[in-house]
Amino acid sequence: MSIFIEVKGIGIPNKGAELMLVALMEHFAQKGTDVKFVSEPYTDYFNRARYGLYQRASFAVKGIRLDWIWSLVPARLRKQYGIVLDREINVILDASGFAYGDQWGVDKLVSRLSKRLKKYKLNGTKVILMPQAFGPFKNAGFESALKDLAEHADLICVRDRESYQHLTSIVGKSENIEQFPDFTGLVLPSEHSVHNDMNYGICFIPNAKMIEMRDDGERYKAEMTKAARWAYQNGYKVTLLVHEGIKDMNLAKEIKAKVDDKILILGASDPKEIKQIISRSCIVVSSRFHGLVSALSQGVPAVATGWSHKYMELMHDYNVEEMMVEDLQDISKKLQWVCIEENAESIKAKLNKSAISQKQHIALMWDKIDSILKLN
Repeated sequence: MSIFIEVKGIGIPNKGAELMLVALMEHFAQKGTDVKFVSEPYTDYFNRARYGLYQRASFAVKGIRLDWIWSLVPARLRKQYGIVLDREINVILDASGFAYGDQWGVDKLVSRLSKRLKKYKLNGTKVILMPQAFGPFKNAGFESALKDLAEHADLICVRDRESYQHLTSIVGKSENIEQFPDFTGLVLPSEHSVHNDMNYGICFIPNAKMIEMRDDGERYKAEMTKAARWAYQNGYKVTLLVHEGIKDMNLAKEIKAKVDDKILILGASDPKEIKQIISRSCIVVSSRFHGLVSALSQGVPAVATGWSHKYMELMHDYNVEEMMVEDLQDISKKLQWVCIEENAESIKAKLNKSAISQKQHIALMWDKIDSILKLN
């Protein structure tokens, strides 16, 4: 009998989100479980179809939810068109990554999860939040929504220390709230990739959100350009890797235009191919969280820039906090430091050791989830 699992928070074409989806699919495939994955129809159909995703029965007019209309459609037709009702979903896996906190407002938490929790439990649906960042929660409305979440969720996986503090300071510590690392570390890069024998030198992964979410966003562009120019002028191969959408692509083009037109800009539809490109780089300078995870988990030294606590917490997990950029003008300084072979080898040694520990903790997380779903 098939299990219907709805995956929430997967925003295609964000390659980090897609990598989380791949991680979920690979785990259940390895378990030999007959799983049908479901998502809400908020992304382009072609992108959902690439992963064989079913569509949750969803319909709204002027903000009024009319999902119940789909229950009037005969089951045979729903199956034909890949539409799944709420009551047919066995498991909710929330893989939002980072969607619940003051930056996003309480409405996202309420609309995506909290207001449906009681209905899920009445249907016997398991609710699990995959490892993700949380908080801070200073805005009004979060307390009641978070307490509902903590009461009704079967498991809440918090990705880092600060997020754990943000969440438990409101709902208290509980057996169903545990800390586990990002779970994409077990996903291997593409085995059949044109990038297997390539060398991409120093790989820059820009993030347009750095401009949107920071007060010094314009300076970010200047400092990333400065670092790329230094690398290029000092004989390093420079690659710009687009991890998400048109905004990141435009930013990459802007950096390229200010450094040299010969610089390569890469992107890929397959997130495992993105991970392969990163593995073929000697150093990564990333403002994308999962770009960093893909580097660190494969032992590739990385200079990190970010716009929230999740970046520093990730660098802490891999014992390389010194590679986190606090002041944007230090991007070039940290890059130049890690380009010294002795320093790079020291970082690699720490990453390889930490990666083993991280993967062990991911395995423990899956043991916990499999136990909840009775798949052990």
